[in-house]
Amino acid sequence: MAFRYFVCILFSLYFLPVFCWGRVVKIGNNTDVQEQFIEDSVVYIVSSNIDLKGKTLSIPENSVLKFTGKGSFNNGIVKGENTVVEGLVRVRFSNVQFTGSFNLSSFSYIAFGEYTDDTKLLQAMFDLLFLSRGKCTLWLEKKRIYNVDSDTKCYAHAIYEYNDVKQKKINGNEAIINDLRSRSKMGYKTYDGVFLFSNCHDIKINNLNYQNLNEDYMEICEGGILRYKAGIENQIGYVGSSFILLQNDCSNIDISSDIVGARYGVKSGSYSMFWLCGSYGLKNSKLNIRANRTGYPVAIEVGDSLDIFVHSVTHHRAAYLCGITNSNIEIEAKDIYIAPFHCLLSDTHYSKGDSINPLFKSCSNLNVKFTELGSTIATNGDCYCIGFQTYNNKPFFSRTKKLIWENININVKKAAQSDVVGLFCLSRNYPNNFQEPLGFNDEYRNILVVAEDMFPTNQYCFRVRVNEYGVYDNIHFEVKAPHAAVIYDNCSDYSFDLTKVNVSQIYYSGKVRKKKSSNAKLIQSTLKNFVCL
Repeated sequence: MAFRYFVCILFSLYFLPVFCWGRVVKIGNNTDVQEQFIEDSVVYIVSSNIDLKGKTLSIPENSVLKFTGKGSFNNGIVKGENTVVEGLVRVRFSNVQFTGSFNLSSFSYIAFGEYTDDTKLLQAMFDLLFLSRGKCTLWLEKKRIYNVDSDTKCYAHAIYEYNDVKQKKINGNEAIINDLRSRSKMGYKTYDGVFLFSNCHDIKINNLNYQNLNEDYMEICEGGILRYKAGIENQIGYVGSSFILLQNDCSNIDISSDIVGARYGVKSGSYSMFWLCGSYGLKNSKLNIRANRTGYPVAIEVGDSLDIFVHSVTHHRAAYLCGITNSNIEIEAKDIYIAPFHCLLSDTHYSKGDSINPLFKSCSNLNVKFTELGSTIATNGDCYCIGFQTYNNKPFFSRTKKLIWENININVKKAAQSDVVGLFCLSRNYPNNFQEPLGFNDEYRNILVVAEDMFPTNQYCFRVRVNEYGVYDNIHFEVKAPHAAVIYDNCSDYSFDLTKVNVSQIYYSGKVRKKKSSNAKLIQSTLKNFVCL
């Protein structure tokens, strides 16, 4: 029996790859470089600066590439085959790009000090990082400004794209990626990013910042038709470049960044190409974003188990959250263009590669904390800190099952006076299309909104606009806004609890019914100024 086990062990070892690296080869300048890299599982020592002369150097499989002294490569491509890389501390690569696969645990910008083009410099560093097997960390130069540019314009793509990558970290050290692409150059049909990660997991991008200062919001025409008027007030969120795009199911993503001038800061999934979302979108992830003059600092089409913080000044929406569940969200925001809500909670459609038959999802199991910082700009005319939206247009009217919005706790407060933004809005923004009705009612249940505005204001404190296309149960509002009025439309349902609402006046309207709504009784018992429209 013991002999049989011994034979089995020998047999299994015979088929294992050899990683002994018993042979050592020192690379010289006197012969063709590729001719010196011919054997697998060898330690190749590079001790001088090797000019690749524009060629691709293929490293044999399972070998070690060890740099000593002044060893480095320049002017070419290095292709690894599970190549272990050692000695990058003293290396100074110049005009070198990487492909294939590598094995190293960490490296820094110091090894890439001889590049004159920042776009190619970042390409080289990011490729070596994301092509490395196993955990790997890249350290960028502290507070360095990297200027990047690209002539490529393609919907939902990026300068640096990576698929099926995991366990990688960029320590940004407060470096800034300065995007030189102009808004007029990008147009409105693209939102190309700097990064695109598809089916990637355990990715950390910490303290790496982004800016695009080219605010050339020019008039956009197509075929003689005016698509967008000029100006940030007409185009923010609709035109420009983006920072980080996530597609086809990403998890354990950790991003902390200051973002200025992006169309999207961090965008997961796609509304138009919903099949790029994946089967679950984004999950088990943390986003910490501080943004300025950015269309959407955070935009997510379907997600689960997220921890999101956004501080944003001047935006289209501070957070666009569609089909989000089991998550904690904190937002601080000021000044909003175009959209009616700083933060939108919406349903969504998604799939993993199926462009014909999407799935649908609402929001549930959320804790949302919102602080309004004193907006003076809100161009929509009737704006609120946070609001609900249910789509009923193509392709949403093709869904055949109701959605359930439930277990949502919202705490919203004004930290400074604002005459242009209210606290919250519970509504179905898109009522059923009379030509393509859904044919069923979505359910809203177990929703608590605690809201406070102690400042004088001319804007409504909150708006409730519901209709026969929704079923509402156990909806509670606890509002302290003694100087504000409320709009309460079409609220003939019996499930709204307004006993803890302290406002100056409420405007109530609804369908004429034989019996008075119990909601009206609640309102009359708690408010002196009750106006029935």
